[in-house]
Amino acid sequence: MADEFPKNSTAGWKLLLGAFLLIGLPGIAFFVLSPILSTPHPVADYLLKPYSESMEAYKQPGTLEEDWQASFELYQQEKYVESRQMLEAMQAKGQLKPQQQLLLGLSQLYQSPPQPLDAANTLNEAGKLPSPHQKEAQWWASLSYFLGDDRPNAHRLWAMMAADTSHTFHQQAKGVLAKVPPLEE
Repeated sequence: MADEFPKNSTAGWKLLLGAFLLIGLPGIAFFVLSPILSTPHPVADYLLKPYSESMEAYKQPGTLEEDWQASFELYQQEKYVESRQMLEAMQAKGQLKPQQQLLLGLSQLYQSPPQPLDAANTLNEAGKLPSPHQKEAQWWASLSYFLGDDRPNAHRLWAMMAADTSHTFHQQAKGVLAKVPPLEE
């Protein structure tokens, strides 16, 4: 066994240095960087699960109930492209209500590949119309703008929500604004 370890002291140091570089340095880097790498993205928690409520929250008089129910079920089954297509067909016929426009925007956001700026524009329009889901549409529009690298519009919406203490997403908007600095112009 003594013959296995190099007798030359320089070779021994090279072996030890190699072992340190191979095992020790990555281990140290892991412990130093793991807190940084495990810090979540400022809006990641809000995007982990697609928005989902019961069908009852969205039922609207004056829409084709079968089409609406089918598009909602497709959304719940995570068939976002199909849900989007059905909702866009309803929109083309002038049958889309603000609550359904919210679902259209979310389908655009969660489909593969996602269309965050299309979603942001759809959700922003839904957020301008008075409805029970107006504030949710504004929140999701801000997240969609952020994901589409349109930080100025995201910040505009977050600032509006943070300034309105009665807004459903007031606290979340304040928290995101504290974590996501505006882009320097």
